[in-house]
Amino acid sequence: MKRISKIMKNKIVLIGAGNLASQLSLRLQEAAYEIVQVVSRSEMSAKTLAEKLETNFTTEIEKIDNSADLYFFAVADDAIATILEKLPFKNKILVHTAGSVGIDIFNGFANDYGVFYPLQTFAKNKRPNFGEIPICIEANSTEIKNLLWDIASKISENVKYISSEERKKIHLAAVFVCNFANHMFVVSESILNCSNLNFDILKPLIRETVSKIENESPTKMQTGPAFRGDEKTINSHLQILKKFPEYYETYKFLSEKIINQKNGI
Repeated sequence: MKRISKIMKNKIVLIGAGNLASQLSLRLQEAAYEIVQVVSRSEMSAKTLAEKLETNFTTEIEKIDNSADLYFFAVADDAIATILEKLPFKNKILVHTAGSVGIDIFNGFANDYGVFYPLQTFAKNKRPNFGEIPICIEANSTEIKNLLWDIASKISENVKYISSEERKKIHLAAVFVCNFANHMFVVSESILNCSNLNFDILKPLIRETVSKIENESPTKMQTGPAFRGDEKTINSHLQILKKFPEYYETYKFLSEKIINQKNGI
């Protein structure tokens, strides 16, 4: 119980100053958690976020504040292990926010640790609605699980206990619906720009496409020429895409996948 009474002082060190780190730290601060330091290899990013939080910052792991109880890693996945090697202590609660990194990365570096993964895409200049963001937590003990659940519940109404293996699959699926879907927006914008057409014309379609799956399975909501078996339209599109060879094969591949999915292949 001693460790939990200490953590109730709400002292957190944030390791990272990117998109997720920026939005998460601001929300934690609003929920009355004290961010005592921002740590980032980029002095500009660390200073900018620290000024928003009215706290301290450093660019050196060796100078990390050891007065906090909880240390949030909000950095690139492959940076976590490197930072752990440099940490000057092992008696703190360590938590990472990565979707595809197992909890066992903390083995040997701390006695108490966990995962706090907000399932959302973040940008520094756009405040998300944290209340609806799923926060997936995992911990190496019941005590830390309860602690992380309590923190998550203060900033979100959607908290779930998810294992490392489950979280990796969720992260994979998230790449498809977010990163790959956004790349399709990039492709569409590129095609339109070449004809001096504005991408904004597609935004109502994008919103409707997303809204349709709020209450229905995406499988039931599939439409389009490939789903209808409209070879004439498909061939017409492919003719246009001869001017965009980098997108030609993508269109052809995805059309084939939709046709196969409809035919149960």
